[in-house]
This record gives sequence, C-alpha cells and structure tokens, in this order.
Amino acid sequence: MMMMNVGRFGPDNDLSLVEVCDRLRTRLAWYGLPLLKPEAVLETDQDTIVAFVGGERKIQPVRLAFDRHTGRIERTVVSHDIF
Repeated sequence: MMMMNVGRFGPDNDLSLVEVCDRLRTRLAWYGLPLLKPEAVLETDQDTIVAFVGGERKIQPVRLAFDRHTGRIERTVVSHDIF
C-alpha cells in the first residue's frame, strides 16, 4: 500500500505569490463573495505569505496568513489605518 504525503507540499513545491492570489480568488468566488479581492499579497518571511482582502465598499480589511509549505490559512482582523 502506498502512503501519500497529504497536506504538505514538498520542498520544491512551496506556494508562490501568484498561487496564493489564485487560491484566494477561487476561494472567495466559491464562497459567493465575488466583490472581495486580494488587495495586497506580500512575503513576510520564508514560511509565510500574507494577503489583505478588501472590497469596493468600506469594509474592515481582513489579513490572511498562508503557510507556504502546508497551505494552511490563518485569519486575523486588521485595524482601519493600514491602507
């Protein structure tokens, strides 16, 4: 029986900024939130990519931290004065 490495990317398969943007757009559309979009996607360190999600309306921005090795997402709310 073959074992699969589920939930973990290999060392050469780490997420890129473009892949995080694509995943985020797909997920927002899947949840029925087409007006929301990634406003900024940044590398914070070798392990984390941070995306700020906002929309056309004046909503409170949401910060999503992606672990580029596992694809895990952590959500935090950001203050209004970041942009």
